[in-house]
Amino acid sequence: MTVSEYLNILKSESTYITNSLILKSSDASGAIYKLLQRTSISTAIRKEVFIATEPGDILEDRIVIEAIEVIPSE
Repeated sequence: MTVSEYLNILKSESTYITNSLILKSSDASGAIYKLLQRTSISTAIRKEVFIATEPGDILEDRIVIEAIEVIPSE
């Protein structure tokens, strides 16, 4: 699966808030994206996901090795 395909899966979830997916940081080994997920009509939670990738030039075309949700430290 490519990064682009994985991001499409995240965006297709019913709780995903449209246009909230943002690239936070990236390097040769992967990227961190953040997004909002609705918890009720007027509230949402911020989520972050780290996506480890194989090396490549274009981030969206890289192959996903692993994706892990980042939990904020207390």
